[in-house]
Amino acid sequence: MMLVWILLPLLFLRRIAAEVCSNQPADIGFLIDESGSVGGANFKKNLDFVKQFVDVFDVGNSAVKISTFAFHTSMGNGFHFSCCNDKASIKSNVDNISYNGGGENFEMALAFAKNNMFQRVNGARDFSLKILIFFTDGQSAVKDGGNSLHQLGVIVYAVGVGGNVDRNQLDKIATNQSYVFMASSYADLVGQVYRDIKSKTCTDVLTNPCERSPQPCQNQGTCISTGGSKYTCLCPNGFTDHNCQTDIDDCAGVMCYNGGTCIDGLASFTCSCAEHYTGTHCGIDMCKPYPTDVVFVIDSSNSCSEKYFNITKNFIKSVTKEWEITVNNFQVAIVSYADNSYIELNFDNSMNKISFDAFVSQMNPRGGISEIHKGINHAVNILNNRNRVVSSSQVKKYIIVLSDGLPSTPSMISTVSGHQIETFAVAVGEDVSHHFLSVITGGSEKIFPYNNDRLWHYMMDALIDQSCNICQRSEETDVVFAVDTSNGWQSLDLTTKVPTIINKILSGLKLGPMNTQIALLTYASSSNIRFDFNKYTNETERQNLQRQLSSFVKTTHTNTNITAMIHSADVLLFDGVKGARSSAKKFLVVFSNYQNDVTIEDSELIETLKENVEIFVVGLDQSDEQFKVMLDIASTSFHIGIDGEMSVNSIDTYIPSLLEQIYSVHCDLR
Repeated sequence: MMLVWILLPLLFLRRIAAEVCSNQPADIGFLIDESGSVGGANFKKNLDFVKQFVDVFDVGNSAVKISTFAFHTSMGNGFHFSCCNDKASIKSNVDNISYNGGGENFEMALAFAKNNMFQRVNGARDFSLKILIFFTDGQSAVKDGGNSLHQLGVIVYAVGVGGNVDRNQLDKIATNQSYVFMASSYADLVGQVYRDIKSKTCTDVLTNPCERSPQPCQNQGTCISTGGSKYTCLCPNGFTDHNCQTDIDDCAGVMCYNGGTCIDGLASFTCSCAEHYTGTHCGIDMCKPYPTDVVFVIDSSNSCSEKYFNITKNFIKSVTKEWEITVNNFQVAIVSYADNSYIELNFDNSMNKISFDAFVSQMNPRGGISEIHKGINHAVNILNNRNRVVSSSQVKKYIIVLSDGLPSTPSMISTVSGHQIETFAVAVGEDVSHHFLSVITGGSEKIFPYNNDRLWHYMMDALIDQSCNICQRSEETDVVFAVDTSNGWQSLDLTTKVPTIINKILSGLKLGPMNTQIALLTYASSSNIRFDFNKYTNETERQNLQRQLSSFVKTTHTNTNITAMIHSADVLLFDGVKGARSSAKKFLVVFSNYQNDVTIEDSELIETLKENVEIFVVGLDQSDEQFKVMLDIASTSFHIGIDGEMSVNSIDTYIPSLLEQIYSVHCDLR
């Protein structure tokens, strides 16, 4: 009687344990090695292990489901979770798994488990715990191991039988080392090894899945227990499926144009573009100007005469040459300023180059004082309130100011900054301030004369990818310094002031056959070539060149022969015998007191020379008479520099503008 009372509690406890272990849903799969080293008898023992294991659990759609497959170098017989909903059917299907023999391929078998066994189409359930028990008595190359299964949230047991197994391979397969079991022989599978695996499996089934390590939700998903072994995962952006194991294909439905390839990212995609294309969807041809919004800010005040207002209009039509003014390329607007600012032309999707030129041609000045800051601020506001996108990419934003830079309210002038807007200035007017134009643009390199297409090439170079080789840069420039040595100078002008300015210019130049070459002439009643381009050809000659330019001797002549100076400059700049290069840009920099008027003969010669030469003039006086002479000689008012005391005439802002013209770029869109 005593024995009965002892056995009854044990039987009751075993029944409770079985019930507790079996009342939770779990998908338990088995992969059984059927290679030649196993043998038919041992293979049957492994199948008996599975049948014995089935008895531990309740089986059914809301409880445990079983899948079992044999493997060697390929997959053998077996059945999926969708096969059976009762223990008898499971055992019957286990008995039907035949032994084949052969080699071993662990990676193939584990990949089959991931891609077939534990897939919904074969009966695996999203809400259930997933366990794989892997048996082998041998070795095989292990690369990924169980990693892909771990990412699916599958708990992987690895069981090694006999002395020929590699423990390191089993460690790679199992969820962690606590899930690796070793049996000395297949006979031991029905003993302690069976009990240990059964106990751990039962614990896994009963454990709150969100408290397991590792927890089932992948990719930093949040695990939420929904009772028993059931759980759900809150997935971060970019991931989906029950365990957040699947990276959402963000390339689905995405078009990458012009041969681009979509690359899936984390909650994002990237189009890897073919050469010379860019943009979110590779829709922008980098060998064409990048889509850009441009606002022209023009002087419409009384300080801009009819002559210079027409120059402004012609420059706008010229700088927009070869622009595709369309909804997906360039778009343009025009703001004028006088005593206030005015939108002359707002951005218009229907605008094209022909209609734009027609509009520019009919514009007229408004008159009033020159409140340039109001026009610039208006342009900034227009661009800041505009968010044009082409091929999913933000367009560039430019402001081009056409002005003399002489404001009515100087204190209001400031640099346009912090708006992702680039600002250029074109010096237009009878007198211009390099100083204030530099303040507006933030640098002398962004100030341009109106008499050439340098700004157009500069913009094309910035808007077209360098790898397209459409734009070519050059520093090849022939520069002639022409120094007036008549007796109209003050005592220190030719010995100190003029040499100082020349050497400031020289310090910004690089000497060399592919860079700048210098020639010098002096003139008064006649002209004298002091040295040509053959004399100082590289940087090693710089000190000798500086000595030649360090002082000039004033003559007794009162008149200056501008005609003789122009003839000598023309010879120097275009005579190959004197070292002139046909491919180089041509600069003439004149230093004079400008006391003699320009004659009609002089003017004709100067205008002819201007067709191929940029003429810069530098003076030390600010009288109206002398300024008029400077204006008659210089290519434009941009080319005039005065070493005066007023900041608007500061030679230190003029010299950088001159030097920037040395470095040129030429773009050919054809």
